[in-house]
Amino acid sequence: MLNEAQRRCVLTSLRLIEKHLRVIEGLDISDGNGILKEVKNDIPVSTQAAIREKTAIIREDIKILSNRFHLSKTLVNTRAIALASLSYCWEILEDTTSKKLKKYGATAEELQTTLDPLLNEILDELLEIESLLRK
Repeated sequence: MLNEAQRRCVLTSLRLIEKHLRVIEGLDISDGNGILKEVKNDIPVSTQAAIREKTAIIREDIKILSNRFHLSKTLVNTRAIALASLSYCWEILEDTTSKKLKKYGATAEELQTTLDPLLNEILDELLEIESLLRK
């Protein structure tokens, strides 16, 4: 019924839906608080229960489609997920340096000595995490 390109498209779409469903379901229990962000759970318990019911139906539909179109499960190792996240973090840090901030307007001279060294320290720590993951 589906050619190979169509099958890959459906597979990728359903995997992304499943991934985002896990995020939505985890909102009621996740500790999303950090140094620069606080997550306030403003979803009523009754709504959380209704969401769980709906996501269960969606998962069942995904299972049916998976069987109908012979969509295979992909094994993804946590190491690969972590390395991909680190790559994204490096890109973010690079775009945050004083040199790159100039695209938003003039930058203060002090940024090179107050912002960049700590960004470089964060980058070094990220590189050490990468090294640990690659061992």
